[in-house]
Amino acid sequence: LSTILEVGQEVIESHILGLTQVLIDQFANDEHTRLFSPAVLSERAGIVTIELPKNVDPTKAFEQLTRREVFISFRNGKFRYSPHFYNTRDEVLAAAAYTKDILQAVSAS
Repeated sequence: LSTILEVGQEVIESHILGLTQVLIDQFANDEHTRLFSPAVLSERAGIVTIELPKNVDPTKAFEQLTRREVFISFRNGKFRYSPHFYNTRDEVLAAAAYTKDILQAVSAS
């Protein structure tokens, strides 16, 4: 709690929304995903959810992401990313790239 108070809620909120924008930018036009979260800033939270194509085994894709140390939630066949103030832009970009790579590989097989 002291760290959050030291950094400041406004700074944290801005950083998280910036990271979610990075994820939205990465997944919005990706052929292997459908953005499930609102893209409009005023409707957004610190979470980005994507829906996977029907031909992808979400459990298999989730397991592969976990092996690459991408820690997200898997709910109702969707992937849920929730970056926080301790995450960096590079980490979020890597998570999106790993996701795209895995989904492309799983879709091709």
